[in-house]
Amino acid sequence: MQGERMKNLKLGIKLGGGFALTALIVLFVGLVGIFQLEDLHHHEQELANNRMPAVKEIMQIKAESAVIGGMMRSLLTPYATVQQREKTVADLATIRASYGEVLVDFQKLPFAEEVESE
Repeated sequence: MQGERMKNLKLGIKLGGGFALTALIVLFVGLVGIFQLEDLHHHEQELANNRMPAVKEIMQIKAESAVIGGMMRSLLTPYATVQQREKTVADLATIRASYGEVLVDFQKLPFAEEVESE
């Protein structure tokens, strides 16, 4: 009878130990998940506050430089009239001013320090 009690006690200790080990593993995984969520939130804030505005500014710079390139090529055509050339020069000055403003806005962003100048 006493040997049977010892076997049951050993079985109870094994079950309790297994449950405790499982609970510790679940607790560890939960804590790791919480810390990873905090890290994810930090990266999401970095993306929303710094990276996305920088991408917007870079895309605007790219678009305006393409417009400037097109206007420069249109000045080279021999078929343009004097009035067309004058209008292109005036439009080119406006686009260049806008390009300069966008470039200044981009350079104010913290992300601009990480980008090599081109």
